[in-house]
Amino acid sequence: MDDFITYEPDSGNMVIAISFAPNGDFYSIKANFGSGFALCKHDLGTGEIMDEKILPGPGWASLCLSSDGQHAFLGNFFNGQIGKFSIESGEIIASAETSVERSLAGLAEFN
Repeated sequence: MDDFITYEPDSGNMVIAISFAPNGDFYSIKANFGSGFALCKHDLGTGEIMDEKILPGPGWASLCLSSDGQHAFLGNFFNGQIGKFSIESGEIIASAETSVERSLAGLAEFN
């Protein structure tokens, strides 16, 4: 199986998390400690980034696409923050603090 998402080795880009939305859209968190982190929507045929929302600061490492199709839950491994992001705007619309650094490693949505 070929790699779906690839970055040039000297780009500094890394794929941190991947997830499918309920409608079949594919997203990833792209990390670059020089230029920042981003929530990316990918073309399923090519893996190319179709849309990219810059995230506030580094550390976003967990990704769960909401069943409502409009939001993404992201977890920050560095500071323990959980954010509910608008997929359309990229803005945080709600957040919670776990108050535990370097521990948040996964998220799930239960309906």
